[in-house]
Amino acid sequence: RPVASVPLSSSISLIAQTLHRLKPDVLIIDALELRSTGFLFLDALRQDPMIAACPILVVASGSFPDEERFCRTAESRGLHVLLEAASFEDLVARVTEIVDRQILGLEVAAG
Repeated sequence: RPVASVPLSSSISLIAQTLHRLKPDVLIIDALELRSTGFLFLDALRQDPMIAACPILVVASGSFPDEERFCRTAESRGLHVLLEAASFEDLVARVTEIVDRQILGLEVAAG
């Protein structure tokens, strides 16, 4: 699968176009970038059914201010959160777990 980096500071329509073209299995978003743009930006982006169906993993690479409140807000929106330090292997395992759960959920819904 292709990997792309699109800053959340881009317009919603530009991000949506990129995601429609790539059809990702999972979105990985930097927690600090999400914190600066706000959850409402992501909520607006997820109004698109294709994007809404894609699981989102929010990651941080170090200490994160107000971590507990941020996690509660993110998880209440159905986002997966990984704010603790993680190796590349840990990140790959977490992404694989999220994608596998998504695929299993789709198979159960179709069956």
